[in-house]
Amino acid sequence: MTTHIRSITARLVILAALIIAPLFFTAHSAPSFAQSVVPTPVNVTASRNAKISNGTCGATIVAGKVLYLDQSTGTLKIASNATSASALIAGVALGGCASGQTVRYATFDPDFVPGFAVTVGATYFLDGTSGGWVATVLNTPTTATYTSILGIGKTATTLYLKPFPVTAANP
Repeated sequence: MTTHIRSITARLVILAALIIAPLFFTAHSAPSFAQSVVPTPVNVTASRNAKISNGTCGATIVAGKVLYLDQSTGTLKIASNATSASALIAGVALGGCASGQTVRYATFDPDFVPGFAVTVGATYFLDGTSGGWVATVLNTPTTATYTSILGIGKTATTLYLKPFPVTAANP
């Protein structure tokens, strides 16, 4: 029964994200009142229910950074909302690596510990800072950026990690 309740809860979280997401699906820059958050690398942890992948680093990466797959090199690099290619999120780094080394990263996790204080119910996005996180609200775009959803705050320490990239820029 507990598994069934968790399944229903996970579906409700996804449904809520899909309902709320259209409100945020125009690419925009973070407003000055956005809450940027910085993960503490040693505190970034995947749950036992996480989907984890491995890849080759194309740059120096630390745990907690948001990653994208560079299609031209086949390596993982730090995501950015500056271009559509670098905003196509692959996951979140679970450890550090130097260029050419292997890194583990979470692609989905219903109980992800991001290494920062989480606001319950807040939607977390790819920040303007390379590989960064931000909890924000929709604002008027001032520059063309690609803001991708990373997940939704679940508890004070966990979030439902389910990256959803935005592929159209605005304004």
